[in-house]
Parts: sequence; structure tokens; C-alpha cells
Amino acid sequence: MAMPRRLVCMRHFLSEGNLAKDLVKAGRGSEVPEEFWKTPDRELRLAADAILQVPSTADFIRREYSTGFNRCFVADHVRAQESIVLLFEHLDWPRTEIFVDPMLGERNWGKFNQLDSDLAAKGYAERKRDPFHWNPGEGEPLLVTRIRARILLERVSREYPGKDVFVVCHGELLEALYSEIAHLGTEEFRKWRKSRWGRMDNGQIFEYSSIDPETEEPNSALRWIRSSCPQRDKFGDWRRIPRTRYTAPTLRAMVDQHPRFLDSVAK
Repeated sequence: MAMPRRLVCMRHFLSEGNLAKDLVKAGRGSEVPEEFWKTPDRELRLAADAILQVPSTADFIRREYSTGFNRCFVADHVRAQESIVLLFEHLDWPRTEIFVDPMLGERNWGKFNQLDSDLAAKGYAERKRDPFHWNPGEGEPLLVTRIRARILLERVSREYPGKDVFVVCHGELLEALYSEIAHLGTEEFRKWRKSRWGRMDNGQIFEYSSIDPETEEPNSALRWIRSSCPQRDKFGDWRRIPRTRYTAPTLRAMVDQHPRFLDSVAK
């Protein structure tokens, strides 16, 4: 199936949750109001300072997509909805229809945030080692988030081939989306996440294209990506999405990096 001409995905702007995590890391968790911790994650809003991130992002969208988008989706979380509202208000796009899609929501972290610091540190270490399969505890492994990303790709390919689609959602869903488009395995994903290509700031914009940026030749798949963060004045260049292909020898080299602990059972 043909993909959209452009699939433009933005992480929400700076949220109250982002600020709370920074305060806790800085040993200032007592400054976070008690009502914040009692509020469901889906209902948390943007930080007040998020408004400062909007003008530069709106300028970028206006410059690159002056005619708007054929379809706009937003996650069911309040911080994502507030992000697209602020952006479209600044763009003066009051008539643009926005579809709220719960499938675009934040990764479910279950009860992970209730763990003490030692258990949380152990969990983060496990997540770093095995990012796709690690389960935060009654939550959602990133592989499940990746399934939701695949559903998004299937939908836009079926309903909006050759069109421009805009999505506002969350960081780990965007990581899952890239890993699905690029067909990443665990090792490649870990490398990408640590690279400059995998930077995921608030307001980060990932543009996927099925049109070759140099030749303007169409392709049936999303083969090119450009990542920008306008409020940080960082604008990427288009590049072809790399896809690693394996042979038995290259897989053998990867397999042999892991120790074998047991020999055959004696008969």
C-alpha cells in the first residue's frame, strides 16, 4: 500500500510531568504539589512555560506546510491536545479538523512510578539493556507500543496515500514509530536511541517522506526522514532511512557476542 506523501509527527511541548521529573531528579520533589501525584497521567497539562516553545515551531510548520495538512491526529492525553491547540491557534488554523485517537497515547508505565529509587534504578538499567521487551510492571513493553505505531502506519497508508498527515503524540510512541518504519531490531534501536538521530526533545518534529527530497520521485514507502527541534534552533537535513540487512555470517557475529552457559545435558 502507498504511504502518505509526508507523515509529520511532533512530540508534545514541555509538560508538567517533565518538570516534575526534573524536580525529583534535582532532589526537589517536595516542590511538586500533592494534587499532581493524585492526577491520572492522561489528565496532566503542559507547563506554563510551554507557550514559549510555540512560535518557533509554528514558524517552521508554516514555512514547510503553508497549505496545511490533509488530516491531523492527536493523542488522547491532555498535554498532547493542548500542544496542538496552542500550535494551531498560533498558526490561525481554527477550521482545521483534528481527530483524537487514544491509540496514540503515552506508553503505559503501570505502577513503575510508585517504585522506590533503588528498584526504579534497576528497572531503568533493564530498560536500557532490553528496551523492546522490558515491562515496567503492569505496564506496556515498548513492543506493544510498536504495535500501536504499526496500526497508525496501516491506517494512514489505507486512508491517506499521497497526502500530508500531521500527528501530535508522545516520545516513546515516536521511538516505536521510527523503529517500525526502519525495521529496527534491539541492537540497532539501542544504537539509534543513543545517537543524535534519536534525540527526542519536547516539540521535536520527525518528518517522514515517501518522496525523494532530491529527485522528487515517489516511493510507495516512507524512505526518508528529517528531524528538527525549532525552539532549539536545530534543523536537520533529509536523509534516507537506513535499514540493516543480515546474512547468516553477520547474525553469527552478533550471536557469538553472548556467552553460552550450559552444554548439552549428559545422557
